[in-house]
Amino acid sequence: EGVSVTHLAPGFIDTDFRRVDNQSNLHEHAKDPVPHWLQMSADKAARKILAAVAARSGECVITGHAKFAVSATRHAPRLVSVAVGASGRLVRDLSKRAGS
Repeated sequence: EGVSVTHLAPGFIDTDFRRVDNQSNLHEHAKDPVPHWLQMSADKAARKILAAVAARSGECVITGHAKFAVSATRHAPRLVSVAVGASGRLVRDLSKRAGS
């Protein structure tokens, strides 16, 4: 009865999502930056999501690495914040070097 909300934390799902630009153009030959072994099939993810929604779960964390990320953020938020900040700086630095 009533309305329920399920927070979904899917992780990396094997879809074209990362190969579509901001204008909705699919770049079929673009390499997916996420390794295939780290991705869950879209069918399997959909089954898990539907089961969570049908069960009216408050939260559904789909992939193993997403479970790790959610757990790390809950138990060591400052450490995760520092790591994400450092990785962002590293990506920016590498991007600048590649553009030079």
